[in-house]
Amino acid sequence: MRYAMLVAILLVLGAAWACDLPEIDFTGKKCKSSDSCPTPLLCGSEGCCHPGPCKLSVSNLRADWQTPNTIRWVWETCGDVTELAEYTLDVTSDTPDAGGTGHYTRAENPELARGTLPHGDAPIPVLATITTGHTPGTVYRAVLTAKTGNGCSSTSNQADKITDVPPLNAKPIVIFGDDRAPLGFEPDNIEIVDGGGAVSHRHIEYRPDTDPQLQGSGDASVAFQNLRAAVSIDANLTPGEFDGAYVEVYVRYANGTEAGWWSEMWLRTVLPDGSHCAMSDECLYRFEAYTIPNVTDGGYRLYQFPLRKLTNRANGAPLTREALGRHIDQVNVSGTTFSRGSGTVVSLDGISIRY
Repeated sequence: MRYAMLVAILLVLGAAWACDLPEIDFTGKKCKSSDSCPTPLLCGSEGCCHPGPCKLSVSNLRADWQTPNTIRWVWETCGDVTELAEYTLDVTSDTPDAGGTGHYTRAENPELARGTLPHGDAPIPVLATITTGHTPGTVYRAVLTAKTGNGCSSTSNQADKITDVPPLNAKPIVIFGDDRAPLGFEPDNIEIVDGGGAVSHRHIEYRPDTDPQLQGSGDASVAFQNLRAAVSIDANLTPGEFDGAYVEVYVRYANGTEAGWWSEMWLRTVLPDGSHCAMSDECLYRFEAYTIPNVTDGGYRLYQFPLRKLTNRANGAPLTREALGRHIDQVNVSGTTFSRGSGTVVSLDGISIRY
């Protein structure tokens, strides 16, 4: 009996030894010398394994979060981002006619042409991008490539993600649409215009060139402005509803010359006792930063942000179901950078919470 058991153990071990070990991608891994990197990778001066003479490598591409129609992809870099010429992201699916597939470049997502976002108070590295227009409940695959000025390329791993299925509740909490509008706006040159909406018969319109409130942010030709809407929204969700809930907005930048490089979305709640939050950062839950492209075809882009990914501006804590249920009194639908005198027109529509 013991002999038979020993033979069985040896057979199992032998089978395990005969299996092929998974291949390890060393691109972007830390190194001390070229001996630390397998051929043909080299150890760069920044202490990372690079393909050939590359001074920048990308690795660990993954999906940070997803909704039914959007995926946020994130990655890591090693090396000198000033060497970057452009990132490209290839998104594919085995599902026929799956939406949102394609070869994403600076034309679709302008931040892919940048190592850091411009016009900020401090450099913000570009380590993420959002792809939109996806089909719900569908498997997507993505591969990121970093191209440097000397023609060298570094390619990431393949990342997979399944988009969420649509919420069971078909009736969203509407913030702006045909049947509901905010109580007011700030700055006060924001207006509601008939026609031209993405899903409604009207839209919210903002023109930076007519906004007297704009203040420079380090660059005299560039201004930063939050587009705030006063609302009165009750959103009492069950735990299951909150887990899959997201806020969505259709956004269009048109006629201008520059993208909305640094944008954010936030919800502001009242205090637990129902009173107004004088220190707004304590009650403000936001997602930042994402880039809105300046379109030439006049089309809107749908952005969806999971509520669980909104974080408190004061302490970084994630939004909870309890905090959401207090009452929402303000929505910031787009805070971003604008080039003065560029003629940019920002249009917003279909702002809602789906759960």
